[in-house]
Amino acid sequence: MTQPPSDPFKIYPYHWPVINPGNSWAVPRICMPQFFSIQWDYAIDSWYYIGHGVDDAGGEYSFNFIVGRYAFRGRNPIPQMVYLGIGVGAQAANKFYTSFGYGLDVSDDPTHPAALIVPPVTDFSFDILLTPMFFDARARIRYTGGAPVGIAGATYRIDCQGTAKESGELLTIGLDLTDERGTMLEGASGCVAPPKETDSGVFTYEVAQPRLTIGAGTLDIGERKIRLAGGSLWHDRQAYTTSPYGGGLLPSATTQPAELAKLVSNKVATLYRGMWIAIKLDSGISMLVSPQWAPVTEAGQQWISGSAVGRPPVGGYGNLFLPLGAGADRYNGGALLYGTPVAGAPADFDVNIFDPQNSQASPHWQSGQHGNVYATKWSVTFADTLAHWGVPKEVYLVALVDGCENTLAGSTPFWEGAVRVYADRACTQRIGYGFAEQMGYN
Repeated sequence: MTQPPSDPFKIYPYHWPVINPGNSWAVPRICMPQFFSIQWDYAIDSWYYIGHGVDDAGGEYSFNFIVGRYAFRGRNPIPQMVYLGIGVGAQAANKFYTSFGYGLDVSDDPTHPAALIVPPVTDFSFDILLTPMFFDARARIRYTGGAPVGIAGATYRIDCQGTAKESGELLTIGLDLTDERGTMLEGASGCVAPPKETDSGVFTYEVAQPRLTIGAGTLDIGERKIRLAGGSLWHDRQAYTTSPYGGGLLPSATTQPAELAKLVSNKVATLYRGMWIAIKLDSGISMLVSPQWAPVTEAGQQWISGSAVGRPPVGGYGNLFLPLGAGADRYNGGALLYGTPVAGAPADFDVNIFDPQNSQASPHWQSGQHGNVYATKWSVTFADTLAHWGVPKEVYLVALVDGCENTLAGSTPFWEGAVRVYADRACTQRIGYGFAEQMGYN
């Protein structure tokens, strides 16, 4: 489709959530590569890249880049807000830097100027360009060659730049990526939902590129010039919606950045309450596990979670993705994982803080700005039934940088950062890297 019409008060034939056009088998399905395009039938799109980098001296970095769009008025395709969040953590300095950019127009026509331009994706073209109206963070994410878009062997390039709000330094990132695994469905055939329909949160369509290997890259933090020699990103592609009926104040070209952030904060509910963890083992196994925290009465204590402290998750899901060429092309190349017991069988995974016997002393970090407390070290135990796929019985996760708190678009603060993955409790045998998100604090 072309650029949405410009009349914000007329009802156009766009609708979300998607209305079933026929029998049950006619429900729109995720198909590649079109799912990487803008999904106009949904109020929200996001392209979310997270992971770690390693420089040529062995230094480690946490990376997260998110490009998104949000339709403020339910059934109308305009006005749209677009946003870019950049997060960079430097392990040696234990510092986290963030930069943001916002805009108010979206286009899938490359000849039509807009803050966010995403032409329709084809087998051999994928290009996201975000040029902000507010603040200065900007990004381009594009396909550069190799196998078709979304297939193992394709190559991509990420270029981002913005001023760090913590230090005022200019952040400049350039990454060359090779897809080592291809695109995989998340959740149950692409559907990720709250544990119960009445729970807070949203239903989403999601796919992942779990192993985008960094072949080379550069990172500039002010005057510091860093050459990257390795690392890996996980691309999480999401399309979802909120209420189909918007209302209230709408942004305009004269809206100030602080006002825009407040509008977004009021409109966008917390996606979930719990953790989302991506794990990439050196063995070639990739997985995500997402336990949904039980509610607690003590504000700021939700980080003390897991069955070992008497706070088992109220729900959760995960996905196991086996290595490419492992002979498991069926079942989405792996397995759906359950975060709670099902039909008498134990849960497939259990995420706990590192020291449940002395929970208040378990490794954590408290935000000086917002007061939230976040865990920085965890254990993840897996069911014995996963051992035949090569999944370890237990792994330990340690944050690369403690202070990875994010306040994207004025939202409720949350924590997201890269982690090392270890095989032993002493955390001496590193077997991979990952990324953890903690969201939904009261």
